[in-house]
Amino acid sequence: MEIIARPAFSNRDQNPYNFLLYSSLKSQGVVVHEKLGFSSLLKSKVIHVHWPESFLNQEKMISVLLRALLLFGVVFSAKVFGLKLVWTVHNLKPHERRHPKLNAWFYEKFPKLCHGLIFLSDFTKNKAMVEIPSMKSVKSRVVLHGHYRDVFPEPKSRSFAKKELGINPATKVVLFFGMIRRYKNVPLLIERFNELNESGAMLIVAGSVVNDNSLEREILELSKGKENIVLDLNRISEEKLHLLISASDCIVLPYADVANSGSILLALSLNRMVLAPNKGSLSEIRSYVGNDYLHLYEGDFTRESLEDGLSNGGREREVDMSAFDWGVLAKQTHDFYLEL
Repeated sequence: MEIIARPAFSNRDQNPYNFLLYSSLKSQGVVVHEKLGFSSLLKSKVIHVHWPESFLNQEKMISVLLRALLLFGVVFSAKVFGLKLVWTVHNLKPHERRHPKLNAWFYEKFPKLCHGLIFLSDFTKNKAMVEIPSMKSVKSRVVLHGHYRDVFPEPKSRSFAKKELGINPATKVVLFFGMIRRYKNVPLLIERFNELNESGAMLIVAGSVVNDNSLEREILELSKGKENIVLDLNRISEEKLHLLISASDCIVLPYADVANSGSILLALSLNRMVLAPNKGSLSEIRSYVGNDYLHLYEGDFTRESLEDGLSNGGREREVDMSAFDWGVLAKQTHDFYLEL
């Protein structure tokens, strides 16, 4: 079978998810194209899209329209050449939510153009069927988000990683990493960390703030004069991220809202404990890896939540990620293509 995936391999540096999925599909004999060329459209049976709603995150209307036109080109091509259109629904709403009327229109109309939907968890599928009626009539499957062990080396020992970063091995490292958006609650994390009575702890916030200058200013202000808070508000290289995760005693991701989380799967892939809210699909992930490595708190994120996470962190035993094996997930995806 030949397919077109948008994107497939081009976003490898931003998010290896697509690279891992389509590399596994290729190893199982699927020919994967990324460009919408005449030849690829003629030979392929499926167009598989990810984040088609991304045009809704754009602030300027001209950018919204240009990206929407590109998406329309994909849909039109699928229609003309008789390809099945498959959408992996990573999010049930755009991150930025700048155009509410356009958002509502997109989530009502776009599912009706699809032949198949893939969800990353039972939670997101069930929630979608309640909140987005247009998805109910479309064939759908749940295919989990895979692990990151195929693109990241094994973690360094915690003591070695701390030494490489110039951190005292006795210091307890609390880490937040990933693209920083308002819903990820980084200012709240800093406030709760400042409330700790833990002199031997350090908070590291690593990742770029996405199109929100006021959020960046707030983070800088809350961290001002705090020697035990380290900010690296830039895009983090894979090598640096690998070292930071390896050095961490507890990775804290206090999201206000979450459906699925690649960041959590990355941390677990490197055998590091994560503290996060009991929201979205996270309890499903916990059912596979156990509470020792995915520690979920109930209700609001408090100082006690953070203290609990720190007291339960520090493990380095290998996490069982067999449920997130890409070979299995790619076969499930291929089987869904064949069914369509």
